[in-house]
Amino acid sequence: MKKKLRFIIAIMGLSLIGLSLFQGYWLYTSYGITRTQFKWDVAEVMQRVNYITALDEVLREKFFVKDTIEHDRTFASKFSGMMTTINAAKDMRNSAPGKKDVEVKIILTLSSDSSDKKNEHKKDKKSAHRIYNVKSDTIYNQKDLERFYIPLHKKIDSLLKEKDIHTGYAVKLTNVSGKGKPFVSDAAKFNQFREQSKAVKMGLLDTYIVRLAFDNNIGYVFKRMQWILLSTLLILIITAWAFVYMLRTIYQQKRVAEIKNDFINNMTHEFKTPITTVALGIEAMKNFEVLHKPDRALEYLDICEHEIKRVGEMVEKVLKISAFERSEVKLAIMPMDVISLIQDVIDNMQLQLKNKNVRLVFNHAEKELFIKADKVHMNSVIYNLIDNSIKYSGPDPLIEINCSHNGNMVFIEIRDNGIGIDGIYQEKVFDKFFRVPSGKLANVSGFGLGLSYVANIIKMHNGNIMLNSKLGKGSVFTINLLR
Repeated sequence: MKKKLRFIIAIMGLSLIGLSLFQGYWLYTSYGITRTQFKWDVAEVMQRVNYITALDEVLREKFFVKDTIEHDRTFASKFSGMMTTINAAKDMRNSAPGKKDVEVKIILTLSSDSSDKKNEHKKDKKSAHRIYNVKSDTIYNQKDLERFYIPLHKKIDSLLKEKDIHTGYAVKLTNVSGKGKPFVSDAAKFNQFREQSKAVKMGLLDTYIVRLAFDNNIGYVFKRMQWILLSTLLILIITAWAFVYMLRTIYQQKRVAEIKNDFINNMTHEFKTPITTVALGIEAMKNFEVLHKPDRALEYLDICEHEIKRVGEMVEKVLKISAFERSEVKLAIMPMDVISLIQDVIDNMQLQLKNKNVRLVFNHAEKELFIKADKVHMNSVIYNLIDNSIKYSGPDPLIEINCSHNGNMVFIEIRDNGIGIDGIYQEKVFDKFFRVPSGKLANVSGFGLGLSYVANIIKMHNGNIMLNSKLGKGSVFTINLLR
């Protein structure tokens, strides 16, 4: 059994570790993909900023007639995109070894800026030429770069928020040629931040290099991965809980199996003793002519009767516990005098008390104290507690029963000076089949059913029972019941 249990635990442990490793690898892969997505989103933002900046420059330079700017905005957008593409192609050409910078010349033939519509159909239209040289070797000072930064910052900030990127960042603007002093929005943060974007050439007519540095991308990554993280955590928690719960259930079943085996062994021993005694009595009467001796025959019959009653009591205990298991016990609740009930139990146990030389003291201030309870089962409860005190009594046994009330509560206290119970077992004594595994308590016969029955009956009466015991000094059972 132990080998099987260890094998099951090992298999379950390896499965849990394997699942955790797989989930860890999945999270790591998702984290890498999300970081790459962050870089792509930043690159897309910078591309859009470049496009918008180029469009602003096209509109700023009034490449089109004033009264047709809104009409031709679509064309202006296409034009700025085309020129941005030209710049990108030029950059690729410049990146080749041995190639020099290329100057792009834009020559636009524009119609007159006149807004007089009557002149639109005249044959002789005035025209004007505008020439723009797109150069990348212009060197801007820090103030010029700062002037570019102000509108650029607003565009970057707005587009980053659209992508749900809310982390802090710093911006660095430099000349395309690399000459001159760069402008940095916050030099300390830019040098401190580790996550930096690729350098992007910005603008159409006024060209410069822009680079971003981000504080961290934890917020972005967590937001994108929050459902993955939560689902992974939930799976691991459920799996770990199931693992622990299953182990606990296995150990509980193992413990129950051990307790039942002990119960069967005890029950067999308990039944064997009276059966053997009765068999010997019958054999003596048959073979030793005891029947011709009335006094001796009566003595044997009394012994047999006593042993048969013991067997009956043990069977009754087992049947009661079985009834509790099937929830077949129904209480007949009615008003009853608890003081009278306790006194009746004491009177019926006088023979047992005398055989063990037990002194019993019953203290009660009232002559009558009524509660609503089942008389038969409450009688069994008091009997079991007194019987326990007798079984586990010391050399000079003393049992003290105190009955009192306070408002709607009735207190029944049964105190003895017996061998007591170790603290580590006190919470388990009310468990079914439990018996103290070592010491003097283990040497006393029993099934471990009495206190379990007592606890169940008191619970069914909406009361509670407590134990306070010290090893070698005795025990105190206290019952609290509603009146």
